[in-house]
This record gives sequence, structure tokens and C-alpha cells, in this order.
Amino acid sequence: MRRLIVCLMLLLPGLLFAQHKKHPKKPAYNEEAEIALLRKHYDCFYTGKYSVEQRNEFYPFNTAGKIQLLSFMQPYDRFGDKEPTDGGPMYVQQADSSYAINESRVVIRLTLGKTDIDSLTNILYNYGFTPIRKPRTNVILINEPNGCYEPRSALLFLDVEGKVKEYIEYCFSCQGMSKSSQKISGYVMCNGKYEMLRQFFFNKGLTFGIRLRN
Repeated sequence: MRRLIVCLMLLLPGLLFAQHKKHPKKPAYNEEAEIALLRKHYDCFYTGKYSVEQRNEFYPFNTAGKIQLLSFMQPYDRFGDKEPTDGGPMYVQQADSSYAINESRVVIRLTLGKTDIDSLTNILYNYGFTPIRKPRTNVILINEPNGCYEPRSALLFLDVEGKVKEYIEYCFSCQGMSKSSQKISGYVMCNGKYEMLRQFFFNKGLTFGIRLRN
């Protein structure tokens, strides 16, 4: 009995201490900080996930016989002494599902070499969203075009016969885009990717309709 009382006396301080031990407080919820974290997630982050060979397997790179950069005018534009003689659509789909290009609106059409294609696919497929912890907010950020959609740049994917089978069109001034097919996928337009693509076009000499940021 005496031994039992001694044991209880030895355990009592520990039990009392455990009852009064303070548990660490959870960090206070900060809505602005959580939204800032969410914005951070949408910034571009280089992953290096795909090799050149893997990137070339994405559609339509895997079926294209030739890939071109296109710079073109809107119907109301002028390029030096040149102005469009045909104010119709830029692309007209044909019976064989290829696209005829409105040549009167073309400023420059440039065929890319292998090194340029590798650089292009690296931008498209190896830059994704920044990995972060899950934000504690129900806010949904929507990336809407900044201004009117007035595209003047595009990627053209041609088959071995030289027919345009697919295209991706860019409006760099408003950060908007359009694709000829929903089959064109596998990449995300994280914040900063329009700038990288715009710089790519600019470096290849397609400067019409492109405003580079300082």
C-alpha cells in the first residue's frame, strides 16, 4: 500500500504538468497571404520534365512535317506600304481539313529549324505552375485577356505536303490565344509564358504587332 502511494505521488506532478502544457497555436489565417500564395502557384516554374524526344511526341509536333512562325496584320493594319487586300478570315478550313492562309494579311512566315523547335517545345512543355502547399482559401483566380483580342502572331503546323493542318494563334498585347483543335494540349499558360513566347518570336525577327516589356 505504501509503495502504491509513493508511485502515485511520483506520477502526480507529471500528470498535472501534462494538463497545463500549452499546445502550439495554429498560425492565424491571413486571406491576403493565402491569395498571394495562390498567385505564386500560377507563376511559371521550370520543371525540365520532358526530354527533347518526349516533347516531340506531343501533338501536333509529332505529325508536323514543318513548323512555321507567322506574323500577320489585322484587316485595318498597315505594314510599311503594305495593307491587306482581303479583309476576310485569317484561316479558312478546306474540304481536306487543312487551312488556307489569307496571304494578303501575312507579314512574315518563317520556317523553324530543329534547334528552334527544341527551344519552342522547351518553353511550351517544360514550364509549368510553381509547386506550393495547398492555399487555405476558396478564392478562384481567373486569367482574363487584358484588352481586346487582336492576334497578330501564330504557330503553323504543316504536313509533308505543305498544307497547314493546325495552328496556335497568339495575341501578345492582351495575353490571349486560340487553337485550331482541342487535341493541342499537354502544356499550361502559366504567368510568364506569353512573355517567353513573345521574346521567342521577337528574336526570330517577327516583330510586327509585338510590344516587348522592359
